[in-house]
Amino acid sequence: MEFSVVLIVALAILLALGYISCMIYLVFFYSKGKAGEKAVARRLKQLPEEEYKVINDLMLPTTYGTTQIDHVVISRFGVFVIETKNYRGFIYGGENAEKWTQNIWGNKYSMLNPIRQNNTHVKTLEYHLKQLNIDCHIHSIVAFAKRCRIHINVTGDCKVVYYNEVLPVIKRHKDSYITHDNIERIVKYLEEVNITDKTVRKNHNQQIHQLQYVRQQKIENGIC
Repeated sequence: MEFSVVLIVALAILLALGYISCMIYLVFFYSKGKAGEKAVARRLKQLPEEEYKVINDLMLPTTYGTTQIDHVVISRFGVFVIETKNYRGFIYGGENAEKWTQNIWGNKYSMLNPIRQNNTHVKTLEYHLKQLNIDCHIHSIVAFAKRCRIHINVTGDCKVVYYNEVLPVIKRHKDSYITHDNIERIVKYLEEVNITDKTVRKNHNQQIHQLQYVRQQKIENGIC
C-alpha cells in the first residue's frame, strides 16, 4: 500500500516537472520571438510615415483558424509581408525545402522553412485584399537576427536577409502600384479585420508554441 502511494506521488512530481519545463520553454520561446519582432518594428519606424504605413503583429482569420503576421508595410510601392526569426547558429536550407537546419556548435536542429511559412501569410493577405479589388504587388521578406549566419540559396521573389537589411530591401522598390486612396483603404480594412481579442490571441500563441515544443522534443529524442 505504501509503495503504491510513493509511486503515485513520484508520478505526480514527474508530471509537474514536465509541465513546468514545458511552460518555461514556451515562455522563453515567446519572449525570444517577441524580442526579434520588436527589433524589426523599431527599424520600420524609421520609414517615412507619409510614404509607408506599418502594421505590426497582425492576426487574420483563415479557413482553418487564425494566422499571425509579424509585420506588414503598405506603400505605393507594394505591400511587404515580413516574417521575423530571432535564431542563433548557422542556418542552412533550400528555398523549396520543407525544413531547414539550424546548426549550433555542431548540434543540428530541424526547423520549418520560413519562406514557406511566410508564403502562407502572403496567400492569406491576398485572400483578404481581394475583397478590395486592389492589385497590391505583395513582397515577401524573411528577416533573421545578426547573431545567426544564414546560408540560403534563394532564386525566387522572397528575400532572406538580416534585420539591418530590411529597410534597404523595402526602399529598393521604386515602381508605384498603389494610389494614396487605396493605401488608406488597405490600412483601414486590415485594422478592421485584425483580431484583437486577447483570448483568441492567447489560444493562437499557445497552440503555436506547444507545436514548437513538441517538435523540439522529437528533435532532441532523435525522432525527426
